[in-house]
Amino acid sequence: MLEKFNISYHGTISDYADKIVANIDITAGRTFTDFGQGFYVTNNMNQAEKWALKKFHDYKEMNQMLFPTIIVLELDFEKLSRLNGQEFENPSTLWANFVYNCRRIGKRGGLYHQDDYVCGPLADGKIVPLLKRLESQRISFEQFHQGIMPYTEISNQLSLNTLQAIKCIKYMEVKRIDIK
Repeated sequence: MLEKFNISYHGTISDYADKIVANIDITAGRTFTDFGQGFYVTNNMNQAEKWALKKFHDYKEMNQMLFPTIIVLELDFEKLSRLNGQEFENPSTLWANFVYNCRRIGKRGGLYHQDDYVCGPLADGKIVPLLKRLESQRISFEQFHQGIMPYTEISNQLSLNTLQAIKCIKYMEVKRIDIK
């Protein structure tokens, strides 16, 4: 599965892009994410563009000079595959349990796993209210799993969770996204 991420994309904003290219700080990312704190990429350019545009719209009021950007990366997936990692080909019960635990423990600032990388489907954006309902026992785990199923088959993510995984990035280039 990692070979699908040979060329990957990270959606961000101009203020962060140069900092990321100079030095990826995995501790700068949020802990309350699908696969825990890390540097997230996708092999889907459209998905990365959506991430960049969302971040742009979240921050544009604070800085009128911002613009959405995509960082294009080339990964050494053979080197990465020699590290410890998890790969979820599809949104299985095992994947849903992993996402649940990463989110549950990450909410308190902790890490659920010690993997160098994790790749798999992107959970649907309704995960936060579903997580709250599951924790308050208003829904079953099966309902949670069904609710976080990706809304499209092309939504995927690779989380680089350690410095060893970050060192598998061979090349980065920043591209500006035109705002329509």
